[in-house]
Amino acid sequence: MKGKKMKKLSLLLIICALSSCSKSEKIYTVDEFMNDEALREKTLKECEDMSMGDQFNSTNCHRARKAENKVNIKNNK
Repeated sequence: MKGKKMKKLSLLLIICALSSCSKSEKIYTVDEFMNDEALREKTLKECEDMSMGDQFNSTNCHRARKAENKVNIKNNK
């Protein structure tokens, strides 16, 4: 019994250690996207290359699109 618990604990610790090593994407604000056209365009291009599921789950895709819409509305006034 004790051996099984140790194996499970070891596995859990390994999983936690590996997940903390994963590279996380910097999340930008809508204002940052509005003020940096190159960043906005680069992010929108990356979003186009993603699957629909990945786009749906990407905060940056949502924010870059929102910024693009706001910039377009602002420029059309």
